[in-house]
Amino acid sequence: MSRMFRLLLWQLVLRVSCHVATASLCTAGSNIFASVRENSPVGQFISHISIRSDPGANTVRLCLTGPNANWFYLEGRTIRLNSSASRVLDREVLGPFLIAELTCYEDDIKQSHYRILVEILNENDNKPKFLEETIQPFSISEVAAVNSVVFTVKAVDSDGDMISYVIDQSSEDAWFFRIDLPNSGKVVLSKPLDYESRTRLQIIMWAQVKVQL
Repeated sequence: MSRMFRLLLWQLVLRVSCHVATASLCTAGSNIFASVRENSPVGQFISHISIRSDPGANTVRLCLTGPNANWFYLEGRTIRLNSSASRVLDREVLGPFLIAELTCYEDDIKQSHYRILVEILNENDNKPKFLEETIQPFSISEVAAVNSVVFTVKAVDSDGDMISYVIDQSSEDAWFFRIDLPNSGKVVLSKPLDYESRTRLQIIMWAQVKVQL
């Protein structure tokens, strides 16, 4: 809540994380498509690895590479999130997806590789902000018609959530105005204006988003 008056581009980057597993073959793997919420803690589960275990097989090496490989680490046959207190998974910074590859080597010979595509799910972690040009002082004609739109405010939200607008009823002059369509930001005149009795009006407005639980 904020108070007024106040294609993926695939690039080859060498980022490598490896893990050695025994008694496995680079078989039965598949591309990995998963999702994780932004701001998730370190160690958050991403996906199991479907490469199967065959008793007596040679030792294999599993490696994570690709543009966002440093956001993951391997724990056995599980991929987990490699975040930290100083390195937060932020959708607004990183974009909607993390991209990496899982490569399987047997006796240091590359046997297979699989694509990892993880969607970063949005959290409502940013406050809406009013555009300054819509909250500057302005003039209203004394003869402005009651029930007409006299000004419009606009706020933006980095999370892309729908914004609604509210007039703070504790404002001294709130009774002069109303908002009929909360998502529009259009403020309607509710009472006639009289320059002789009052030359300046002031209200407080809020921009708010609905929090998804």
